[in-house]
Amino acid sequence: MEAEESPEEDGERPSEAPPEFGDGFFDGMVAAATDAVLTADADGTIVYANPAVENLLGYAPTEMRGEQFVEFVPERLRERYAGWFERHVGGESGTPFDDENYEVTLLTADGTETRLSVSGFAHESDGRSLFTGFVREAPDADASSERLREEEALVAEIFDTSPTALAVRDADGELLRANERAAELVGVGDDSLPYDVEDADGDDWKVYDTEGNRLSKDEYPVSRAFETGDPVCNEEVIVEQPSGKRVHLSVSSAPVRDDGEIERVVTAAEDITELKKSQYELEQRRDELETELSEVFTRIADAFFALDTDWNFTYVNDEAEQLLLQSEAELVGKNVWDVFSEAVDTTFQYEYERAMETQEPVSFVEYYPPLSTWFEVRAYPSETGLSVYFRDVTERKERERELERYETIVETVNDGIYVVGPDGTFSMVNSAFEEITGYDFEELREVSPSIFYDDEIERAVDQRHRELVAGERSAATVEHDLETADGDTVHVEVTFVVRPADDGSEGDYERIGVLRDVTDRTERERELERYETIVETVGDGVYALDSDERFVMVNDAFCEMTGYDREEILGEHATVLHSERINEEAAEMTDAVTDEMGSATLELELQTKDGGTVPVETRFGPYRYDDEAFARTGVVRDITERVRFEQTLTALHESSRELLGLETADEVCEAVLQTTTDVLGIRGAGIYLYDDETPELVPCAVSDHVADMFGDLPTFGPGDDAITWRAFDGGETITFDDVAETDLTYRDDTPLRSGIWIPLGDHGVLAVVSEEVGAFDADDRELADLLAATTEAALDRVERERERREHERELEAQNERLDAFASMLAHELRNPLEIAQIYLDTGVENALGEDDDASAFREVERALDRIEEMIDTLLVVTRRGGSVDTTEPLNLGDAAREWWADLDPDGTLSVETDREIRADPSRLRQLLENLFRNAAEHGGPDATVRVGSLPDGFYVEDDGPGIPEDERESVFEPGYSTSNVGVGFGLAVVEQLVDAHDWDCEITEGESGGARFEFTGVETPDE
Repeated sequence: MEAEESPEEDGERPSEAPPEFGDGFFDGMVAAATDAVLTADADGTIVYANPAVENLLGYAPTEMRGEQFVEFVPERLRERYAGWFERHVGGESGTPFDDENYEVTLLTADGTETRLSVSGFAHESDGRSLFTGFVREAPDADASSERLREEEALVAEIFDTSPTALAVRDADGELLRANERAAELVGVGDDSLPYDVEDADGDDWKVYDTEGNRLSKDEYPVSRAFETGDPVCNEEVIVEQPSGKRVHLSVSSAPVRDDGEIERVVTAAEDITELKKSQYELEQRRDELETELSEVFTRIADAFFALDTDWNFTYVNDEAEQLLLQSEAELVGKNVWDVFSEAVDTTFQYEYERAMETQEPVSFVEYYPPLSTWFEVRAYPSETGLSVYFRDVTERKERERELERYETIVETVNDGIYVVGPDGTFSMVNSAFEEITGYDFEELREVSPSIFYDDEIERAVDQRHRELVAGERSAATVEHDLETADGDTVHVEVTFVVRPADDGSEGDYERIGVLRDVTDRTERERELERYETIVETVGDGVYALDSDERFVMVNDAFCEMTGYDREEILGEHATVLHSERINEEAAEMTDAVTDEMGSATLELELQTKDGGTVPVETRFGPYRYDDEAFARTGVVRDITERVRFEQTLTALHESSRELLGLETADEVCEAVLQTTTDVLGIRGAGIYLYDDETPELVPCAVSDHVADMFGDLPTFGPGDDAITWRAFDGGETITFDDVAETDLTYRDDTPLRSGIWIPLGDHGVLAVVSEEVGAFDADDRELADLLAATTEAALDRVERERERREHERELEAQNERLDAFASMLAHELRNPLEIAQIYLDTGVENALGEDDDASAFREVERALDRIEEMIDTLLVVTRRGGSVDTTEPLNLGDAAREWWADLDPDGTLSVETDREIRADPSRLRQLLENLFRNAAEHGGPDATVRVGSLPDGFYVEDDGPGIPEDERESVFEPGYSTSNVGVGFGLAVVEQLVDAHDWDCEITEGESGGARFEFTGVETPDE
């Protein structure tokens, strides 16, 4: 490693500075050389050829530029030369290219082979590795030494005049040669460098790495090249001269081998002090509120590609491949505007074309959307194309925008912001600080903040400042009263941090603080603390989402319910705990809430961290998340027990329906026992029923667990103090959490500890028991009460059904006796009636011609007909006729006319329908005849009867006195009559005939005020 400047030694004349050569001097020197000069890059592409090439090989320089050097090698030798070059570029030794002079065979433009001598060396330019060779015809033996001296002289001239510091050491590390630039940068004498100082680790010359760590001599790049045998490239070091001046260098050291052994080490150093200084100044200006960047990109690390005059890629380095996301093989030979079409008509194309047109370098920063990257670009034109260096500055642009945002925030925030420099005075305040304090910055410049607080606060601030510097805390806060410029007092909260001063002075810190008026905050803080305490102590889960439906707050109960830590759940989307459908439904319900105090309720399955689910009920509503959006907050309650209770209740209801369908008490008891054990999950259960004959409570059904506990089960009767009898006798439920605390057990050694004894009305007792203390909670008691109520209802139904069946049997026997009596009565009445009718007929024949006697006989005949009619009616009433099994189509109008004519009652019939209906003809005739007789009885000989249609049936109406509205419900009762000529069964028969047809009948008032009977629900042949 080489240092930077060569101080003058005492008593010696200062060495003369080398003459200043411009870039044109070296270009002209190479172009005017009689030897051909060829330069190739690391992949073997020729990037430069001077005019002498054409004299030597017959190719114009432009023909060789951009071509692989192996294209000019005979095909039989190409693979060998290419292998040598690749190994040499890769740092391997043992190839002819390792020698300073070697001979090669090339093809001339006319295709002939020629033997040439090459003197070559490797170097770098703008971060590119290049290989330059001086080429001439291979000399004969006599001229070789002269040629060699000339070449050595030329190389020495280039070596000495190079603007890069160069030094060569032999295998023992002895300095063989160093150019004037090396002595100028880091020399300590005419023939030595810092590496050669006797005490290289002393205090005169110090060498540091970029982290500021001093390097020992063994850590110098040249030492490492000797030790490892590998090149050390572009390593940055800092050389501190005895005068204290520091020089930043980019150093490369490469070993040169002979037969595999290191013969010498060549070191090159470039002064990058100004570059580092510029970078530091730029970094200091850009990152005023941030620490220095951890890494500074040097030009050597830039991405690079080369374009020819047709805009085709000729070279792409590794960094460019990474940034462009395409390999060199994919790009070389392709047109840049074809590959990156999105760059057409953008700054990239305009600037590249401007550089080629003006032949002046251009630089710019531009964003390329397809790669989502900001690029800083420097493009250098030449007559053969364009060299483009670029780097990804997206992060820098983002930091610049962030810095702009910070600056905007600082100036727009309502809080006062200030900076106190290492000298303890204000170095910056924002406008809010000026507004709060009433002072302009010019009034505060170089003034201590202590003008705003008393000695006690000043001591507290100083103490916290020291703690911040020591790393004992990350930020500090103090509160105090601040007196403004106009004499008002404001209570403020000041939060501040410290950071090293920008000048880098060790131990100097500046203080950055935020000042906030907190006069109105105390009460809000107290209220917030109350709410936070409530949220964290409530047993339910509490959460809040942001406008993107991501969790921003959860309490401990919510974390415990879901299985997530608070850090795990915060920031996650709500769908981590439930489906998207539930989330959409909740969002819709939230939107439906019309005010901020409203809420909605939803039940769902909450998905826990371990993959399980928890049934929950969440009550939620909107809250204002920010000025532009509402979000959702809510309370979540675990309803596992409630769901389980509801499921049990549902199962209990299902079993209750089955209970109410059972026929016997034993069946009910067995079903109740099964429900108690299977549905309620209670192992100990038993049902005792009361036996009227004994009278005692006897076990009807008990669970196996109870049987195992007690063995032979007792019975209980009057006078017993047992809990079971007391519950039955008192008619109230008895509950004990520990029966050991009572003396009501029927035996001292009872295994029971807790139980519920529920009376079943007059039927018995349902008992649920356990060997554990407090085995039954409120839900168990409620479910047991429901089951007991259902059991009592089922037993009541069994009892009612038993009584009903007994009553039906009694009614059937009574009906049979009544039917037999009616048949016997009808038979006994008809025999004398028939005899009376015979004698009446005989009397009528003998009395013909005697009008008075004939009239009397007719009255007797009508009376006998009336008795016959009463007998028929009596049979209908007593036998009830039953339902109609078959019907047939009838024309209502024709039937009414026919049956009226057969009956021949007093009055007039008006038929206003020809409707076809379906009915039993005999029963319909009985119905109409009874209505015809009813009309004649109540309307007199001039009564008019009308028969007409209704939308759903027909009506029969008369013009008699009608039926009062309050008597219309009772006219169908047997025996009801307002006439002295009837027995009151006519309309009762009508009701039975209506029921037999499954019709409906309603009595209303007719058009003339008479009775109107409307029959609906009547079928027609079309139905």
